[in-house]
Amino acid sequence: MGKAKHIIFSLLLTLVVSLAMGQAIYDVRLNVIEDPICPDVSLFLDIEIKAASAASEFNLSEQNYRFSFNRDALANPTKEQELTVSGFVNGSFYNGHTLTGSLDTVVSYNIELAGGAGYPITADLWVPVGRIAFDIVDSDACLNLKWHTLTEFPTTYIGEVANGVRGTASGNNYGMPTSCIVDLCNLPVELVSFSGEEGDCQVELSWTTATEENSDYFEVQRSWDGLSFQEIGRVQSAGNSNVTLNYNFTDTEVGLTNYYRLKQVDFDGASEYSEIIRVNSTCFEPGILSDIMEVYPNPAGRTDNMHVKLYTRIDEAATIMIYDTKGRLMSETTVELIAGPNLLDFSVANLPSGTYILRVIGESWSSAAQKFVKISP
Repeated sequence: MGKAKHIIFSLLLTLVVSLAMGQAIYDVRLNVIEDPICPDVSLFLDIEIKAASAASEFNLSEQNYRFSFNRDALANPTKEQELTVSGFVNGSFYNGHTLTGSLDTVVSYNIELAGGAGYPITADLWVPVGRIAFDIVDSDACLNLKWHTLTEFPTTYIGEVANGVRGTASGNNYGMPTSCIVDLCNLPVELVSFSGEEGDCQVELSWTTATEENSDYFEVQRSWDGLSFQEIGRVQSAGNSNVTLNYNFTDTEVGLTNYYRLKQVDFDGASEYSEIIRVNSTCFEPGILSDIMEVYPNPAGRTDNMHVKLYTRIDEAATIMIYDTKGRLMSETTVELIAGPNLLDFSVANLPSGTYILRVIGESWSSAAQKFVKISP
């Protein structure tokens, strides 16, 4: 009897510990990028993910997003763009995204975590994963999008990383866009184009509308990482219009990489977002502030010091960050940049033999990742 009580108590304790640690539960959705689909040429779908609640937040590992579509409405799915969860991000490495499945009625969008603790998924932010392009077969047809959940095989799979161990998160909600293409085209504001062009260390944003109905204003938003956006200005819209109208806005405080989107707000407070565009600044290109030009000696063997060459037109403090292939930060060195060519030194004396990733981080910019190898002397 005492042993049975001990077993029951252990089970209850395990349950309490599991509840205290929280469970990884996700919401996913397919979000239509409205701009390119009118007139009837292409439709773009963004796969997005977030945690179902604050108690279910987790780090993202392997993923396989599966859904079916109406072949009478859409055809030829292709990988259009890898979004936030790609490459070297947040101290983790993700392999290139792949698109498989039958591709005539079923899409399977796959991502593998190559190293690191995974990308943090929170409850207050939808993280864009990848963008898929379709040819529109019939603009009057319905999309009939359907997620492959636990009732279908194979299912959508979302992996998590917890305390260095990879597991499986649970699905909570699977969101879908409007079911018919013709409905998607009937928007209060029909945005024909949205683009940005950099020059003289400024970004000139331009967008065009074909029609507007009860439109109050456009809120221009900018982000350094493509995730967290802030308002940088507003442009009054026409209200109601059936003719082509052009708008523009100038951003004078640019960084190395700039992400922009428009928030269109109606008179009744309703709003919707444009697609996200990216504009790289020439202020941070070679001759002004370049990506890493050279890291040497590579491989590092008989020396404890290495060097980075880059050029800058500004005086600014920066940091040399070194990560291992699992995405762990191994060292950071603060340096002072001066206008013109810079030769930066950093020590690898405390690093064991292996492969490393180096980046130089400024106040509003980040260089491309550069790989180097340290070998035993």
